Amino acid sequence: MIGDVEAGSLFPCKPTIHFHPEIVTCPHCGAKPEVKKTRGKTVVTLDIGAFIAKETILHCPRDGTLFVSEQLRALVERDLSFARQDNGDSFK
Repeated sequence: MIGDVEAGSLFPCKPTIHFHPEIVTCPHCGAKPEVKKTRGKTVVTLDIGAFIAKETILHCPRDGTLFVSEQLRALVERDLSFARQDNGDSFK
């Protein structure tokens, strides 16, 4: 039934998925992190095809520690656009 369906045909326009750090307080000093910046990039997975990943990056106002989305990092490395395979390897 869906054997002829390709990932690119599921979404005519790339969907946007938002990612943010999972922390509430800085683990070093307990301060509430603040938004440093947001960034977007195209990510490609074998399962759903391409999408726009919008990531919010937080920083600690006291010590400057940066916090990124571990969920996004588990899917794709920072400088790559292709998602990891099931065994944890990244496509180059």
